Amino acid sequence: CSFIGSSHNVNDIYKPYISTGTTNENIITIGANCFFGYDSSIIGNVSIGHGSIVGARTTVTSNIPPFSIVVGNPGKIIRRYDFDKNDWVSDFDNINESKIPLEQDYLESLNINSPYVLLPSILCSKYLSSIYWFIGELTCLKY
Repeated sequence: CSFIGSSHNVNDIYKPYISTGTTNENIITIGANCFFGYDSSIIGNVSIGHGSIVGARTTVTSNIPPFSIVVGNPGKIIRRYDFDKNDWVSDFDNINESKIPLEQDYLESLNINSPYVLLPSILCSKYLSSIYWFIGELTCLKY
């Protein structure tokens, strides 16, 4: 997968583009316990909400709310977790947003429910499989 938060400075066509540098104003924010499928791309100034899943070969160019499943190019949200139904739903217009746990509360729940599971803080390692997990701020749950 790729995380691309910068772009090339190409405003002056009379300078070689290779020498004009890149921008650095974009920030990519990734919530806790997000899953990124093989060859997914996160591009620009976007946030991926905690508990979200990005499908294989998906290109995300806009913000994704917490507990969403996004697929395609461009990425489209196809499901969200409904805490009233305790299930992923495709009709998510009426989800009660007030039931979505805050990120810190969610991390604490993960730690309580799976105290001996070490979820690696690895982003797109070429040395591991095509499945990657990220726990907020590059920290792991205790095991």
